[in-house]
Amino acid sequence: MKYLVSLNGKQYEVIVEHHTANVTNVTPFVSERSPKESSIEQKQAEHLGSLGNPPANSTAVKAPLPGTITKLNVKNGQNIKRGEILCILEAMKMENEIIAPADGTIIKTEVQQGSAVQTDDILVVIG
Repeated sequence: MKYLVSLNGKQYEVIVEHHTANVTNVTPFVSERSPKESSIEQKQAEHLGSLGNPPANSTAVKAPLPGTITKLNVKNGQNIKRGEILCILEAMKMENEIIAPADGTIIKTEVQQGSAVQTDDILVVIG
């Protein structure tokens, strides 16, 4: 089809081609999973609940940002010193050392090598 189009005082002849497409097989994408809403407090409660009753003087070491644990340097029952590297968290193609905030013993490791974590997920508990 030809059209005359007027633009800024000038006339242009425009040819528009009409095409039809036969669509015979369409599969709509439907997600069967619904997003789960959970607050940081709920996540912390779930993690602490999985610990049973941790000692009152225990410290939960949390992920500072989302990523993947590429190396876990500690195991349950291991004695550690403040500043020791507990694990390596890879985030945005950078390796982040997660260090022990205090001396103590590893009560529980909540992650393993390859674990995906979110911000504030508990990585290890030190007692």
